[in-house]
Amino acid sequence: LACAPSSAHVFFKIMEERHGVRLLDQEGDDLGARMYGAFTTCFAQGFTRVVLVGTDVPSLPLSYYRQAFDALATHDLVLGPAQDGGYYLIGLTRPVADLFHNIPWSGPQVLAATHDRSANVGLRSVSLPVWRDIDTIDDLQALIQESSNEATQHKGGNFSMRTAGA
Repeated sequence: LACAPSSAHVFFKIMEERHGVRLLDQEGDDLGARMYGAFTTCFAQGFTRVVLVGTDVPSLPLSYYRQAFDALATHDLVLGPAQDGGYYLIGLTRPVADLFHNIPWSGPQVLAATHDRSANVGLRSVSLPVWRDIDTIDDLQALIQESSNEATQHKGGNFSMRTAGA
């Protein structure tokens, strides 16, 4: 779990204890630098496939994580395109600095710029299905509506009882 501002924060310590995750501090001046730092840290620890997902995709199905890791068995890069032109997931088999420097973060060209960069450095890439991330109040309201519809249809949903407010 890549943490900001510090992995020493009590919330992250609870997550470490409750879910058995390793904590690492996010470092860098922008999102790209922080993501690249997380990749380099994980690869330095011996991992051969690393997938990053932001906290702004709370309903991402487990199957998408599986698809991402499976894709990295035959590809260098996997991207999960977000509806807004960015991406909700990025996975690599090695750190590639060019994917993270001088990208127009938080804009509609993030995914396109990343695809261009990956082609320029010769990465074999693949994309997952498009998914919604939560950047605006409209995104949040759409997620709530979708989850409400799913819960009604399937007597369940993507959230824990605590998250769902029950």
